[in-house]
Amino acid sequence: MNFFGHAVVAGWFEADPRYVLGSMLPDFASMSGTRLGDVADARVAAGVALHHRTDDAFHSAPVFLDLMAHVHASLASTDVGWGTARAVAHVGSELLLDGVYLARHATAPYVRALDVAHGLAAEQNLGAAFRDGGEGFERVLARLRDAGPPHAYRDPIRVAEFLDRALARRPRLRFQPGDRPHVIRALERLQPVVTERADELLAYLREHELLRVDTLRDTTAP
Repeated sequence: MNFFGHAVVAGWFEADPRYVLGSMLPDFASMSGTRLGDVADARVAAGVALHHRTDDAFHSAPVFLDLMAHVHASLASTDVGWGTARAVAHVGSELLLDGVYLARHATAPYVRALDVAHGLAAEQNLGAAFRDGGEGFERVLARLRDAGPPHAYRDPIRVAEFLDRALARRPRLRFQPGDRPHVIRALERLQPVVTERADELLAYLREHELLRVDTLRDTTAP
C-alpha cells in the first residue's frame, strides 16, 4: 500500500497527525532513498507499527494479488522484462489505488500530517530518525507539501512516468527503451479494475486491522 492509502487506514483509529504521519513514514523513508531508524515519539511509533501491520495484510490480500496478476497478464506478450513487469505490477497497482482513494477520501488528514512533519523537522523534534540523517526526507517532504495531494496518481500516463523515474536507479527493474507505452497500456487496462475493487480491498484491511486491534487488547488486558 502506498502512503495515502496508509493515511486512510490510520484515520480509522486516530486523528492525531503524528499517528497519521507515522503510518506514512516508512514509505517516505523509501522515497528518500534511506531507511527509518529509531522512533522516539510514541504516537509516531504507533503509526509506524500500523504501517507494517497494514503492509503485511495488504501484500497477501487476494484483491492485491489479483491486481498484480492483471498487470502481469497485460505485459506477458510484450518485451518488458520480468523484473520491470513485476515492479510495475506491484508499485503501479499501489499508485492507482492511491488515486482512487484520493477521489473518495478526505485529504485533510494527509495535509495536516505533512504540515506537522514540517514543523517538527524545523524544530529538529520529529521524533524519528533516518539512516541518512534526514536530508533526503526533508527534500521529499518539501516536494510533497509543494505538490499537494498527489492526484496525478489517478492518471495512468503520469503513473508510468513516475515508475520510469523511480525505477531508473535499479538496473534490474528500470525501463528499457520502448517499455513505457506497454506500461501505460497495462495501467490503463488495470485502472477500471482498481476502481471497481478498491473498496473491497479496504474492507479486507479494515477487518484485518480491527481483528488485530482486538487481539492486542485481549493480550494486554490486566
